[in-house]
This record gives sequence, structure tokens and C-alpha cells, in this order.
Amino acid sequence: MRPTLFAGVLSVAALAAVCGPANADDRETCKTASGDPAISACSRAIASKKYKGNVLSILYTNRGAELGAKGDLDRAMKDHDQALKIDPKNALAFNNRGVAKLKKGDKEGGEADIAKAKQLQPGIGQPQDQLGTDAAAEVKALMPHGAE
Repeated sequence: MRPTLFAGVLSVAALAAVCGPANADDRETCKTASGDPAISACSRAIASKKYKGNVLSILYTNRGAELGAKGDLDRAMKDHDQALKIDPKNALAFNNRGVAKLKKGDKEGGEADIAKAKQLQPGIGQPQDQLGTDAAAEVKALMPHGAE
């Protein structure tokens, strides 16, 4: 191997060691933490490119829920859009995007998303311990204002 190529490979390896891939606990932290720690963990897990399909959709849904809880509704809706692009049957992404739309004043869009969520998963929007699904243990749901 030529010295410059070898140095380049070492530089990439050193950078990977410093930045590192997503921590093995990032998915769990994304699921269980709240606020900035959850957002950071979700972002690392997404950026790791380690997750695909439904799991990746859930990571976007969780980060979107946390962003929405912080009032960053535009970024929250983008995350829910991405979650739905990956998994068009992600009821919680529809629910959470609907809540964000309602908070932004888009009553028609918000109600349509929430109706779609309920079509996909009856009982959605209830407290998570009442959902009775595996998804409830993995994803964070936002409640529509006044539904608590």
C-alpha cells in the first residue's frame, strides 16, 4: 500500500474511532429517554445506517415525537414524513404528525392524519399502556391537545 493511501486509511479509521458508530444503547435511549438526550440518541442511531425498515421508521417517529414535545413542529413533521415514507403503515407517525398539524393550525390535515392512524391502529392516541401492542413499547405517541 502506498504511504499516502495508508495514511488516508488510518485517518478514516481514527475519525471513526473518535466519532464512532451509534452506541449500542442509542436505540434504547431513543425509545426511553426524553428531550435532548433522546433526540441525540435517535439522530445517532439514524445516522449509523445500521437500521432499516420498521425500526428506522420508529427511530424517526421517536425523534419526531421529542421534537414535537419541544415545540419544533416543523422538524417533527419532517421526521414523521420520513417515518411514513419508510413505513406507510406506521400509525404512530400518522398520529404524531396529525397532532403537530393541529398545533400548527392545520385542522383538516391534522384530523385526516389522526383518522388514518385510528384506521391503522384502533385505540391509538390512548395512553401507551392501554394500546396493548408491541409498538406501544417501542414508539412514543403524542396525545392530541385536550385528549389527556
